[in-house]
Amino acid sequence: MIAAKKHELPKVKNAAWVRNDIDRFVLARLEHEGMAPSPEADRRTLIRRLSFDLVGLPPTPDEVDAFLADNGRDAYEKVVDRLLGSKHFGERMAVHWLDVVRYADTAGYHSDNHRDVYLYRDWVIDAFNNNMPFRDFAVAQIAGDMMPNPTNDQKIASGHNRLLQTTEEGGGQAKEYTAKYAADRVRNFSVAWLGLTLGCTECHDLELIDSRSASRLSRRATRRTAKHRTRRGDLSGCQQRRERLTACRTDAYTSLPVAH
Repeated sequence: MIAAKKHELPKVKNAAWVRNDIDRFVLARLEHEGMAPSPEADRRTLIRRLSFDLVGLPPTPDEVDAFLADNGRDAYEKVVDRLLGSKHFGERMAVHWLDVVRYADTAGYHSDNHRDVYLYRDWVIDAFNNNMPFRDFAVAQIAGDMMPNPTNDQKIASGHNRLLQTTEEGGGQAKEYTAKYAADRVRNFSVAWLGLTLGCTECHDLELIDSRSASRLSRRATRRTAKHRTRRGDLSGCQQRRERLTACRTDAYTSLPVAH
């Protein structure tokens, strides 16, 4: 693990090519390798790249024509601002995060039945579109339901802790799957929020990253505060849950009992 530090801007020969400080690092490496930058792409290519990068969709013919006709020095910046203001920007950004937190519309394992967790998906999309600060983004998902007087949005965000495979197997062993669920939460927490894997520490220490099994067990204890029925097929108390969901539809995903 190498701590981030500020580097001095490298000196380059072709300073006229540089438009920002990042360009200096790119150009310095190219010059070191005896290479030159590629020619700037034409405008049609630029707007296609930009549209796919920011909203995941190609530009419309009218959008291309407008960009080609705009001779202003800020023409490119205006397209960036327009795309960042599109609702599709949040959808595009959410795709990557939902992959990290293993979001799915089905529950996995052998039956892989449908489950309604779209409220969490929509919360993530809105978070990106509203430019939510990362601290708020993290707190809401890790412990939104444990905040003082949590809002419905915070409860929905904490559904992050329930995005794991669940079994409906009739012969599922309660303690075995409680351990499986806790281990899965620890693995995903470490990958999503710490940028490293703690999966190996389920069995042994990893000295190179100073990650101890004891540390993993403490995180596992924290992750186990999210109660989870061993089998999704258990219908006991379903009438009470149905009444609760009817009373607060926006809390439909995370209104199942969560320990505080």
